[in-house]
Amino acid sequence: KTFKMSPSMESRESDEILGLESKRNPKDFVLWKFVKPNEPFWESPWGLGRPGWHIECSAMCCSLFKNKLDVHAGGIDLKFPHHCNEIAQCDAFWNQKEEWCNVFLHVGHLHIEG
Repeated sequence: KTFKMSPSMESRESDEILGLESKRNPKDFVLWKFVKPNEPFWESPWGLGRPGWHIECSAMCCSLFKNKLDVHAGGIDLKFPHHCNEIAQCDAFWNQKEEWCNVFLHVGHLHIEG
């Protein structure tokens, strides 16, 4: 299964801004983050660290809603990579023919001065 990236994510300029130039593929994402000072961590076969935030959200959704989610929502800034990663992880975990989530609703941001 492949996931479409937004056009802005495919440009070299956005790669540099987001620090993606060191990735083998711009669609790669972190499943395990290595330990940093003042952060919680656990022992694992990969070393001390913690789950990446994408896997944390996937685990919470699957724990609460199991293998089917009707609507998932979030800010437009979460469309890629966060929601794309959640879809990939949950679809792989449940290994089912139908999509894990029926609808993703992405909303814009409201900016208020004051």
